[in-house]
Formats: sequence, structure tokens, C-alpha cells
Amino acid sequence: MIFVFALTPWIESVGMQNVFITITVLGTVVLLFCFVFIFYGKSFRVRTASRYRYFAERQFEARRV
Repeated sequence: MIFVFALTPWIESVGMQNVFITITVLGTVVLLFCFVFIFYGKSFRVRTASRYRYFAERQFEARRV
């Protein structure tokens, strides 16, 4: 719903082509960010495992992790 109200003034100020270029670049960056987790996700999980165990033990019903 934000795009409905924000898109028209944006198009009027910078033009249709620049709006599509900006949206394309932002979308590409967001989608490429997924590859960070594909390639480095396991190392992120290994590095944060101790922190996960700490917070999991602090839950109301402690469970063995």
C-alpha cells in the first residue's frame, strides 16, 4: 500500500526508467544476499551455537540441547 502512494510522486520526480532501475538494483541486492547464507550459513551456525544453547537453557521449560 505504501507503493501506491509513494510511487506516483517518485515517478514524477525522477522518471519511469530511473524508478525501474532503482527497484531492479534493490531487488537484485536483496536476492543476492541469500547467497551469503548459502555459502556461509554453516559457519554462522557453528559460531553462534554456544549463544543458542545459552538462550535455549534460559527458556521457561528448559530442554536439553
